[in-house]
Amino acid sequence: MITEKAPGKLYIAGEYAVLEQDCPAILVAVDQFIRVSITKSKTSTGLIHSKQYSQDSIHWVRRGSKMVIDNRDNPFEYILSAISFTERFCIEQNIKMKVYDLHINSDLDSADGKKYGLGSSAAVTVATVKAILRFYGVPFSNELVYKLSAVSHYSVQGNGSAGDIAASVYGGWLAYQTFDKKWLEAELNKKSLSEVVNEAWPGLKIELLTPPKGMKLMIGWSQKPASTSRLVDETNANKAALNGEYKKFLADSRQCVLKMVTGFEEN
Repeated sequence: MITEKAPGKLYIAGEYAVLEQDCPAILVAVDQFIRVSITKSKTSTGLIHSKQYSQDSIHWVRRGSKMVIDNRDNPFEYILSAISFTERFCIEQNIKMKVYDLHINSDLDSADGKKYGLGSSAAVTVATVKAILRFYGVPFSNELVYKLSAVSHYSVQGNGSAGDIAASVYGGWLAYQTFDKKWLEAELNKKSLSEVVNEAWPGLKIELLTPPKGMKLMIGWSQKPASTSRLVDETNANKAALNGEYKKFLADSRQCVLKMVTGFEEN
């Protein structure tokens, strides 16, 4: 059995500004994990199992007279996307596909299934990518895992910065700036996945930080789960109407985060 794990994350500063390019954020990986175990299936049928996710709710929206299922908060969507893109990458390396069982175990949800807001969808994506690469014997770097996970996650969520992916891959404290989403979509439409993950991604910056000595991280929980994908939808929908305020918010956030990064560097 192969087991890989990925930590959850918290945004410390720059959380919504980071959706835009050139707007940094500071994140920290937390000491709570999602673990994905993978074993070769004994039959011709593979299994994906998680005791935490078995009772997950389904969200839907109304588009005109149609009921449209919104699967962006369903963890299985991220697992399936991670499998799809990682196997696509492996097939491009001429690796023969096998049937396997995946077992997922999470520290990132409460006992009654509520989300803590620690980036469980990102962590399960990262852990799944790592487990499958290890299963197929593919050597991997943090950069490869980040890029495969970012593509997998973005294909489901359709928005976001992938900062939570970076925290789950690299761990510790980090300063992060997102990549150019339109560039990535265009590249994926005309190139192989292997070519895209080997390219430099415009705008992407990941800088590991050393926290000041003696600083303590204290975390509180509101006990009210929130949907990141829907909050990002609201942010994107309102930013045009609030153009002036939004630009000031971005500038203020950038200045604040850069000042904090300097503080980390100077202890």
